Amino acid sequence: RRVHGIIENQGMRILVADAFSPEGIEEMKKMGHEVVYEPKVVGADFVKKIAEVLPIVLVVRSKKVTKEVIDADPKLEFVIRAGAGFDTIDVDHCSKKGIFVSNCPGKNNIAVAELAVGLMIAVDRRIPEGVQFLKEGKWEKGLFAECNGIKGRTLGLLGIGFVGKEVCKRCLAFDMKVIAYDPYLSKEKVEEMGAQKIESWQELVKGSDVISVHVPSNKETKGMINKDFLALMKPDAVL
Repeated sequence: RRVHGIIENQGMRILVADAFSPEGIEEMKKMGHEVVYEPKVVGADFVKKIAEVLPIVLVVRSKKVTKEVIDADPKLEFVIRAGAGFDTIDVDHCSKKGIFVSNCPGKNNIAVAELAVGLMIAVDRRIPEGVQFLKEGKWEKGLFAECNGIKGRTLGLLGIGFVGKEVCKRCLAFDMKVIAYDPYLSKEKVEEMGAQKIESWQELVKGSDVISVHVPSNKETKGMINKDFLALMKPDAVL
């Protein structure tokens, strides 16, 4: 593969500016690349660091790659988001400067799905409150006796792509009913995953006990969770 005419196995300088697995760092080094690892650099220091290192490739996860960051490195040719989406990267400015931008869709879908299900259980069982009571030396078992549990309850998935599909799979194992709204998937495709397709997000919100949102951040979805959305939810629903 070439990056602006530079052959991969000749070695490139790569700045990894977010948390990254040691194994991944070592793998890049074995391929002959020079890797600079600066996961804690932020703000103005990020701009200074990229101007100092002058990498050909910049790897980030949640860190914002702004116009200032991009302009600080005249050698920059490739920005990689080690995750899904491009909302943290000024893609338009990269395009103007001829800089390639790539992401890794689906790479962390299982980890995100597990976290989503874990949060559902934590909210239902009030686990954070229980932990806090224990830290205070209190045992309030009776206070949590009225938890509903998630078995038999309806999970509404807003988006059933890479992550939503994995959430669906795990929640079906908990004997939840899963309904989903995704305008890009057919009824048949959603049903293959074990969910029921709902024709509008409003209908989904009204019928869900738990709502899990797995949509990209873009013009269509920005501001989706607003007072009108919340007004449609059941009084005891979890978002």
